[in-house]
This record gives sequence, structure tokens and C-alpha cells, in this order.
Amino acid sequence: FACRQDGNDGTLNALVSEITTLPGGFRIGEQVFATGDIRIGDALVARKGVEATVVGSSRGDEKTHVCVLFARLRAEKADTVFPLVTHHVLAGQITTLPGGFFIGEQVFATGDLRVEGTLVARKGSKATVSGSCDGDEKSRVCVQFAGPKDVKDATLKVLVADITPIPGGFRIGEQVFATVDLNIKDTLVARKGDEATVVGSAGGDRKTHVCIRLASRQDGKDDALNALVTHITTLPGGFRIEEQVFATGDIRIGDALVARKGDEAIVVGSSRGDEKTHVRVRFARRRDGKDDNAHVLVTHITACLGGFFIGEQVFATDDLHVEDTLVARKGAEAVVLWSARGDEKTRVRVRFACRQDGKNDPLRVLVSDITTLLGGFAIGEQVFAAVDLQINDTPVAQTGAEAVVVGSATRAEKTRICVRFASRQDGKDDTLNALVTHITPIPGGFRTGEQVFATDDFYIKDTP
Repeated sequence: FACRQDGNDGTLNALVSEITTLPGGFRIGEQVFATGDIRIGDALVARKGVEATVVGSSRGDEKTHVCVLFARLRAEKADTVFPLVTHHVLAGQITTLPGGFFIGEQVFATGDLRVEGTLVARKGSKATVSGSCDGDEKSRVCVQFAGPKDVKDATLKVLVADITPIPGGFRIGEQVFATVDLNIKDTLVARKGDEATVVGSAGGDRKTHVCIRLASRQDGKDDALNALVTHITTLPGGFRIEEQVFATGDIRIGDALVARKGDEAIVVGSSRGDEKTHVRVRFARRRDGKDDNAHVLVTHITACLGGFFIGEQVFATDDLHVEDTLVARKGAEAVVLWSARGDEKTRVRVRFACRQDGKNDPLRVLVSDITTLLGGFAIGEQVFAAVDLQINDTPVAQTGAEAVVVGSATRAEKTRICVRFASRQDGKDDTLNALVTHITPIPGGFRTGEQVFATDDFYIKDTP
């Protein structure tokens, strides 16, 4: 041999069947697979993994090429089946391993892998192809994971469909979603949750990036994009497994209340049968007392604390100050920008429509400082009637009557909120949709800034 693996320079007696005149050690009639996309000019001849049969040597290129016959060929831009002609390919472009994998190739799990119910590798886990599998030559290959959990022998027999050469375990043509806003040189290209299709590995960034094509780029272009594997996911909405999320509103299953707006959950995985619209989550504490996972619409959860989402209209629940300077009055309107960096677990960033100090800067506020209820009221807050309230001329509550905020008014969200009075004058126990100006958090039904008069003489330490 030109170079023996054991370093010895001696000759070797080999079986006739153990040597061949074809480069790469291939034999005539041997089944092989493309190790990557093979093209003739601009036409795509075969995708990685396409099966072929070795026909013979390649005239003129005997030392580098072999002649093969592909089982099925097609052009890239048309579904035209090529005539059954042979093709001359480099020895390195074919392999005897199914799927077109070659020994030593770095691959990634396309999904969670289990051995007899035990989790061995997570989707995206890195492995190295170690060879073919005896008895399963046409459907499996042997791989070596960096350190699979709870398995003594790190070498595993996996289906060809269970591994991919694309980082993150993504497959060509797979539908993915952005997990964050994507930018190119400060230009917004995609919003979190925007849909894309995997094109392949990113050249030069093969170990960390994936080439994707967005369904619609924010900058109007149609170019493919190299994205970090952590910046894309197969879950709709751009959510990641084990990501912390919050309910954007009340979530019900049938008539049972499962979660309130802002309730915390962890993303568990995709929702079978509703992969494009739902995800599976586990709430820290379900309101119905159950511990089951819940299948929720992606619009019903958000990664923003408090269950708020970008662009949501909110209101200050109290007067807000920055270093003793009044910034916003209770009920002041704002728009949610996102979680506050460095304070993701306690605050969100908002922009008030009109700040009291005249500035226009975003403000980091506690989740308890804002609410989606008009007037800045919070669910469960104690309020009082600011005027006498009637329904069709029937008295319901007198000025100062006590009530509790229940939520937004279903049909009049922009002007009213839903309250329940401790005791209605008409004897009913129904909730009431009251104008925001008709309720107040101040006992007696008084409003901030309202002109009032003393009903008796006031004294402070005997001083009138």
C-alpha cells in the first residue's frame, strides 16, 4: 500500500475480493449514495442520499472518477426524468452508507432519539457517522454521539431520517420560524415568528448557521439568509422547547378556566395535528387544578412577562415616577415594546402616548404597573361608583357604592370595564359594564382632581 495505517512498509496478501481497480474502493454493481447535491452544469442530477449503482471506471479520469447509474434523476427547475444514462462522478461524491453519509461526517439529530423509552439525544444533538449497520444496511447508519444520556455504548444505530448534516437537526425543505427579530446591519429582516424554509447548511458557518429563505422578508428582498441555529425553530410562533412563556389572556378548555393572562408556562413541544397553529405548554399552576399539558394557539402565549405582546395597548395602574418626577398618571395609555433587558423577570418596556415630563423615551415598568384594562384598573381591584348608575332607568348603584373589577367589557372594551357590585339596588348579582369615568378607586366615589367641600369643621391638634 502507498501508506499503511499501521505504519509498516511491508507487502500484504489480500483476497481478490478485497481490492478493485476503481478509485474509492468501489466495486462494479455496488449500491452507493450521493454524499451531496450533484450537478451537471446548472442542472441538479441528484440530491444527497439518492441511490445509484456503480457501473465501471470513468475513461480519462480513472484515478478520481467512477461511472454510476442513478436510480432516478431530475432537473432542479422541472420534473423531467433524465433518460437512463450513466454519469461520471468523483469518488468522494458517493458512499456506500445509506442517506449519502460518509464515515467521519458530522451530523445532527432531526428529533429527540430514544432507546427503549430512554432519551438518548435531543433534536440538534451533534454526532459523528461511524459506519454502516449490519442487518440494517439500507435504512440505518451507526453514529457516535458526544455523550448520550443513560447509554453506556455511545454508538447508536439510527434511521437515515433521524440525522442530517445541517446544524440544529434541521432538514432541507423543513418549515421553521424565527425565534427572535433578525437583522442584517441594523436592517430588520424578520420578526419573531416569521415563517421560513430551510435551504441547507450555511457555507463558512456550517457548525453554527443554517441557510433559510423567508416567506416574506421585512426589507422586501427575496435573498436567502444565514441564520444562527438558535434563531430558528420548527415550532410556530418562533417558540423554543423549554422557553418560558406567559398567557396573553384567559385560556379555557371547554368551560374550565386553565390560565389567566400573565400565568407562566414552559413550552413542551409541538401540538400533533395542529403543528402550524398550536404548541404544547405546561403551566406552572393550572387554574382547574390539573397537571396536564395544554395545547394552545401561538397567539395565546408570549415570551414577554405578564402576558403582554409587542404593540399591545396598556394603561398605568397607578401614578408612575422616575426619581420623584411624575412620568404618567394612573390610566395613562402606553404601548408595549418588549421585556426590559436586564430586568426580564420583573419589568417590561413601554412607550407612553404622552409623558407628564414631556419626554418621549421608553420606560421600564413593573408588570404590576400596567394593565390592559382601560383606566389602569386591575382585575380584583376595589372601586367605587363615581355617579349614580342605572340600567334602562332602573337604579343599580348609588355614588360611592363598592365594586370589584372583573375584566374588560366584552362589547365595549374601549370605553367600559366589567365590574361586580357588592350589593346592587335592583337586587341582582349580575356584573355590569361601566364607563371608566363612572368608577374610581377612591372611597366615596370621589375622583382625582374633583372639587369637594368640607361637610364639617376640620381640626388638626385642636387647630381649625
